[in-house]
Amino acid sequence: MLDDKLVYIRVTVILMLDMAKPVEEIEFVLGIDSSTIYRYSKSYQEKGLDEYLKTGFTGYWGKVKHCFLHSNFLLV
Repeated sequence: MLDDKLVYIRVTVILMLDMAKPVEEIEFVLGIDSSTIYRYSKSYQEKGLDEYLKTGFTGYWGKVKHCFLHSNFLLV
């Protein structure tokens, strides 16, 4: 599900840039910062669409306590 959202955001950034939308508008609409928009634009230009859309996302688990990784503990 997270990958789908990330792909949606990446595609929308490129489409909005192609429509000459200002970075400030893209930031507001998608809730991301300008450095992310510029990074996505550069990545798209350098890699092409297929490679650009590969998310390779891995969450950051550095602050999660070990006991929570191996249990059914839910934060509510």
